[in-house]
Amino acid sequence: MTNSGRERKLRPGRVDLYEQLLEVARRYFDRVEEESGDFRGGICRVRGEKYLVLNRQAKLERKLSTVASALSSLDLDQQYLLPAVREAIDRYSEL
Repeated sequence: MTNSGRERKLRPGRVDLYEQLLEVARRYFDRVEEESGDFRGGICRVRGEKYLVLNRQAKLERKLSTVASALSSLDLDQQYLLPAVREAIDRYSEL
């Protein structure tokens, strides 16, 4: 199987994981924004509100990493998260 064939098989799962991570992020951040520009993305504060800003132009893997890393900075130990979401947060926080 070629790399592109493998990527097509993995992609729907990655997109679903990204959406699930975003859903969790929306519960814990005042705002989650996707913007275009020359930046990596991450957490910032604007007028006392906690934002998670994602680069719309970034590849899916970078977006996954940014959201998971931001979530890893929060205390989510007592919160129920889908196993795949918790695993992604743990995995990406180690990068």
